[in-house]
Amino acid sequence: AARPGDTLLLCSAEGQQTIRVDADGKPDRSVPPPKCAACVMAPAAVLPTPPAPQPCAAPAVTPANTVTVLIASPPPPARAPPRPPSTAPPHA
Repeated sequence: AARPGDTLLLCSAEGQQTIRVDADGKPDRSVPPPKCAACVMAPAAVLPTPPAPQPCAAPAVTPANTVTVLIASPPPPARAPPRPPSTAPPHA
């Protein structure tokens, strides 16, 4: 926590910001913040060099396996149970 009269130094993507807390405890942002990209991002000279790209090995070509598919015959059509004998009177 900052006390009245303290100066805070914040570093963000917008750059370095100097904030002074006034006697009321409110931030006094009257000081214009200087731009500071070095505190957010490392200089390019400090970064390590990326590894050199290496060519990929060609895939080995192998013959495909021979697969024989046996298709089962379809089941016979469903049969209904026999009809019961008729109870109607015979025709004359």
